[in-house]
Amino acid sequence: RLCYKSDYTTNYKWYFSCNEGLNYCHQKGIVHNDIKAENILMSNKFIPKLCDFGHSVNLSNVEGRVDKMGSLKLKC
Repeated sequence: RLCYKSDYTTNYKWYFSCNEGLNYCHQKGIVHNDIKAENILMSNKFIPKLCDFGHSVNLSNVEGRVDKMGSLKLKC
């Protein structure tokens, strides 16, 4: 449980940091598939860290993951 009271500016920085992390993953061809509060950890310096990549998909290995219409079968 977070024992730190944050303001809107801090929340925005955390949100932006998480988006940067997801963007980095996407640039590497990885889709997380399970983004939720429980899968974002905070470092001792209050830097958010993405975790639990158990449901992630590497888009460079999508063979067999395409439906009849040609779309990738991904969960959001």
